[in-house]
Amino acid sequence: MIVTLDLSHNHIASFDANAWKQCSNLRWLSLHHNQLQFLPSGAFRLLTRLDFLGLSGNSIESFHKTAMTGLDQLNELDLSSNSLAVCLEDNAMLYNTSMPFLKSLKFRNNQLRVIPSRAFERFPALKYLDLADNPITTIHPGAFTPLQLTELHLDTSSLLCDCHLAWFPSWFVASKLSRHSVHTRCAHPIPLSGIDVFAIDVNNLTCVDDSPRARIVEHPSTSVSTLVGEQARFSCSGYGLAPLHVEVGKKICL
Repeated sequence: MIVTLDLSHNHIASFDANAWKQCSNLRWLSLHHNQLQFLPSGAFRLLTRLDFLGLSGNSIESFHKTAMTGLDQLNELDLSSNSLAVCLEDNAMLYNTSMPFLKSLKFRNNQLRVIPSRAFERFPALKYLDLADNPITTIHPGAFTPLQLTELHLDTSSLLCDCHLAWFPSWFVASKLSRHSVHTRCAHPIPLSGIDVFAIDVNNLTCVDDSPRARIVEHPSTSVSTLVGEQARFSCSGYGLAPLHVEVGKKICL
């Protein structure tokens, strides 16, 4: 009976969910440092006893919203050093994934820019969260609700330090987390550029008209269906301080 399987440092670019049919008793699986770019539907559905899953050092840009289905017993998930962004930002991955026993989530060195409110609420047991080395610009109020974290890693110098971030310093102090692993510096507004959020009087975290935060006037439907090989058209309009940074379609969770 196989309970530990190390497939790291191979050239695995894809796999079928049925590949684990003979390994249903696995507790520890490492796929670190392969060539994975996408995780299909039900990728790990047969591994219901898995305690650790390592996927760091791949080139994963997205995965199916049900890719993590079946991992109800997972204790540690490592997604570090991939190219993930939208899967977390729009809750596409997290909303469809329930891991009631997950205690450690490593998301270091990805492309995460926005942490939405209650982003991790389906991981109620989470204690260790590593989001360092992501170009995070926005941390929405209640981003870490309802977690009781004991260790948080954040390292960004891209923050938009406006009124929407005013909640963060007081929340952090109340959480009693260590500052040693949290480095949060502003990129905007210009007078606050390079300054740590914790060194700024909360009264100076204000919202002004020249904020680079885009105001969306019209956005696409949240559910758009099309056939493989066909085209889907989206319409989106908004305004904000130029130049606006826009990414479309590169890292979508299917």
